[in-house]
Amino acid sequence: MITNILNPYIESIETRLNAIEETKNIIHTFIITLNNFYTSKKLSFSINDGLKIISIYNKREVLTPSMLSSGEKQLLLLFCNTITAREQASIFIIDEPELSLNVKWQRKLIDALLTFSEGSSIQFILASHSIELLTKYTQNVSKLIHQKEN
Repeated sequence: MITNILNPYIESIETRLNAIEETKNIIHTFIITLNNFYTSKKLSFSINDGLKIISIYNKREVLTPSMLSSGEKQLLLLFCNTITAREQASIFIIDEPELSLNVKWQRKLIDALLTFSEGSSIQFILASHSIELLTKYTQNVSKLIHQKEN
């Protein structure tokens, strides 16, 4: 008898949890990825507090996005835009994404963008002079050259 009463309730909760599973996974990947880039800061997310950026050196200090370096801001903004664009077909045209990024971050940037766009209809067109950024993806690189008119 109790099973007949509880089963519909449990099934409805399970259905609601399954509906937000993809969002949970994307947020989890977002936090892990940015924490792999950032060294002196740590991101966390909770339903109650939202997104928090915390200083590694002073764990009580919650940082605002304006307190991030230019490279950290760039990554945060780029990754947020990529995640929020997942629901629709989108093309990101990014000119010199390596600016403000150290070499280590340049090497990881495209992998991170592809991770965030996996399963969506997002495409990236990058214009770059960075060998570090492009080396892993040479099969997808087109070199633009200026041709003189005759």
